Amino acid sequence: MGDVNYYRSEPAPLGGRRNRARGDEGWASLEATRGELIALHDLYQHVLGWETPFVRVEGAAATEERVRAALPGKRYVHLATHGYFEPDHLPSLQRDAEEQRADVDLGAQVEAVGLLPGLLSGLVFAGVNAEADPGCDDGYLSAEEIQHLDLSACDLAVLSACETALGSQRAGEGLMSLRRSFEVAGARTVVSSLWKVDDRAAAALMRRFYANHLGEGMGRLEALHQAKLRMLRQNFSETGGDARPSGWGRLRLERRLALTGCRMSSP
Repeated sequence: MGDVNYYRSEPAPLGGRRNRARGDEGWASLEATRGELIALHDLYQHVLGWETPFVRVEGAAATEERVRAALPGKRYVHLATHGYFEPDHLPSLQRDAEEQRADVDLGAQVEAVGLLPGLLSGLVFAGVNAEADPGCDDGYLSAEEIQHLDLSACDLAVLSACETALGSQRAGEGLMSLRRSFEVAGARTVVSSLWKVDDRAAAALMRRFYANHLGEGMGRLEALHQAKLRMLRQNFSETGGDARPSGWGRLRLERRLALTGCRMSSP
């Protein structure tokens, strides 16, 4: 999923570099995610030759409801969109509600987040910038909602968005995060981000990761490692020695080892 229309009409005009987090004027269109999807489709069609269908969800069709319905049963899941994580206050969905409805019950939402820390992080989908419609999903798929999905068939989930590996500590639970929710739902390997990421850099790194892993047969850890090294070398070459770790150093790969209950991580 990618190239999401965060409005219910024509998206706002593009301009300048963007990251995959909320801006001052809402959730901006992410131009580079379109190329991300095209690269994945080309890899599927011209290199892999799999018989299983390639499901591409984009534009105004990339709604929370559509994506939630499409995820179960998929072996590979790639979500290129905005992500949010707000450990010290309520998530953007509450701020939006406060702006749109003066009578919103904020006290109830504060209490809900205290009981369900999974509401503090999530992914953003089509129509989220539009005026709230009681008959539609709000466009925010929270970590709390994700952990109730059936992702038992998912071998690899890539969360190509901002801050999808961040979480908040809860006694007796550990780190509550979007990444953890995908693991709870059944995903065996999750690639997620540690901070806000540049849209174009994220797309470039994702293309190289998949080319290494699926195209050249590298293991996932090695594929990600080599993709980072390639971007690092490119940065040095193009910027006169500026490594720009914000572009290549933001991803984390975690794999569940079902028999031992251990995790294998890539920094």
